[in-house]
Amino acid sequence: MLETIRNNEQGLLLLECGSVFPDTDTAESRLTAELTMNAMDKMGYAAMNLGAGDFSLGADFLTSIKAEVKFPLISSNLIRKDSGKAFGESYIVRNMGEIRIAILGIMPSEAFKKISNPKYFENLEIIPPEAALQKLVPEARKQADIVLLLSQCGFEETVLLINTVKGIDIAISSGSGKKGCLQHITQTPDASNIFQAAPEALGLGYLKLTYEDKKLVNRENQMITLFNPAPAEDLVSNLFDEVRKMKTALERQEMEAEAKELLKLKPEEYIKRMLEKQNGVITK
Repeated sequence: MLETIRNNEQGLLLLECGSVFPDTDTAESRLTAELTMNAMDKMGYAAMNLGAGDFSLGADFLTSIKAEVKFPLISSNLIRKDSGKAFGESYIVRNMGEIRIAILGIMPSEAFKKISNPKYFENLEIIPPEAALQKLVPEARKQADIVLLLSQCGFEETVLLINTVKGIDIAISSGSGKKGCLQHITQTPDASNIFQAAPEALGLGYLKLTYEDKKLVNRENQMITLFNPAPAEDLVSNLFDEVRKMKTALERQEMEAEAKELLKLKPEEYIKRMLEKQNGVITK
């Protein structure tokens, strides 16, 4: 599908709103996260906004994995406490022919409340989205013809946010009902330039902008419905075949490790362990 769009259009920016990682910290989750990023890289993603879910495996894991992909991770309102620098990119500017597009990305101020391990984000600070955008949008505006926002805030909060912060042309929102994105409301909101991303990869949002002499002359948008599971490109299908194989290998390794541990036990300890396992109770 993506190749068809690329072949039919002059330029394509493939963007991700964020929170694509599994929300559990297991060996399988880490493998899935690595393969997901690998797949996105091969599909030619231009950028990914960071959401709270992407920190479920820890900031160090995310730092190591972002070094392995070509596309940037954007975090306009997430900084490192020790340096004050953005965890990812504050924003990026991409040239699409004669049109320059600045891309920013935000998460709610309360995003980390659902992350169970506080060590995973102890050196990170989320700046209120409104304050971060008030600072960055004018700077990005000077370098671009279009300013686009990827938002982890809910649709309604994103609508209010871009009506408060002047200079954002288009916003794509992921999620719903998330708080901590706006400090105050200044006017009746206009939602004409805000688009909602499909949940759980059930759809591909498609927005086509046509410019002549750097002036917008036409806009088309649609949600391309995908089946669940979504029909994958061959390369993505191959990658997830690899995930399934590696998952089986991980399960085999865990079974072998457990067997080795059982062999070390005395006979009476072995019998006790087996009885506990049958009853659904495991003690070490």
